[in-house]
Amino acid sequence: MVYTSDGSTVFLSTPEELVAINVATGSELYRTALPSSLLQLNPDNSTLIADERGNMRAIRAVDGMLLWELGFHVPDRQHGLNFTEIGAFAISPDNQYIAVGEVTRPGVLGGIDDGQIALIRIVDGTIVQEYRGQERGIGSLMFTTDSKTFLSSNGEEIARWDVEPRPSWLIWLPIATIGLVIVHGILNLLVAWWDQGRTRQI
Repeated sequence: MVYTSDGSTVFLSTPEELVAINVATGSELYRTALPSSLLQLNPDNSTLIADERGNMRAIRAVDGMLLWELGFHVPDRQHGLNFTEIGAFAISPDNQYIAVGEVTRPGVLGGIDDGQIALIRIVDGTIVQEYRGQERGIGSLMFTTDSKTFLSSNGEEIARWDVEPRPSWLIWLPIATIGLVIVHGILNLLVAWWDQGRTRQI
């Protein structure tokens, strides 16, 4: 159950339907087919995000129209992730993204893989970025007030993630710098060895 920020409308998720109710009059505004789901409203109250543990749906709050549906067993990388189950999700304050975290999944040979995180664009449901996640899965997610980063927790530790990743050249720059230093050192050793050999010949 969630309310609009002005308290005028409440949304209920029943085992089969989503029901919108006018709080002042108690009258039903609409109902639409929707299996039991966790609900969140985006910051401007225009879109309901419904989590059915295996699927995520965006619903227009004013009339219950389905805007998009994202299945987490769809092979298309832009419209689905192979999530076992959604552990948590959060909507960015700037109304641009949803961060979705996965609970732990069985790994190979009986182990447990890290829970993954997906960043989804609210306007069309496209998965724009994926993150490795945390051991023991994602139990909670929260965006910072500037929407530039978000935090995830597995109940024991907190991780911080950038919404906009650093450009690839920034990631590779330190590696390239270290590589140049190593090459420079090797060249200096070779030059010194060569000069030493020439000195002996003279």
